[in-house]
Amino acid sequence: MPKHFVPSQHPEWIQLHANFALNRSGAAFDAGQLPADSGIYLWTVCQGAFEYALYIGKANSVRKRIYNYTQPFQPHSPNDKKLYFAQAALRKLWPNASFPLYWRPFTKESLNSQEHIAIASLGPALNDRGKYSELRRDELESIYRDLYVEVVSRQFGEA
Repeated sequence: MPKHFVPSQHPEWIQLHANFALNRSGAAFDAGQLPADSGIYLWTVCQGAFEYALYIGKANSVRKRIYNYTQPFQPHSPNDKKLYFAQAALRKLWPNASFPLYWRPFTKESLNSQEHIAIASLGPALNDRGKYSELRRDELESIYRDLYVEVVSRQFGEA
């Protein structure tokens, strides 16, 4: 279980939206309302009285980065769909869950270090890279291999 996130204990995080839930058509509201500045963002999931850290990311422009999450699936950046898939799974478990979105402004030069510090401190569920089974890793590797064989074959012609 991810760590609880208690907003009152983290006043450094600015809430950008109380429920930035992704859906098939994108986001619950216009990402253009978000700050264009650099910083790290935190997505949480709120169920009843409990809020959990879900994902922390960094961005040169928070507006552009969050906008990417609202776009259709792109094979060259499948990672952008992780939050969509996670929110869909959590909606099945907790139909009344909300997905608050927070932000902390930082200079572009400090994004990597600040992201690492925030991940270590808050332990968000989707930033934990070690929880995939060997079978799932092998399946994903196979899918990527097939995708790039197709791309290269199309670009360079069948060899």
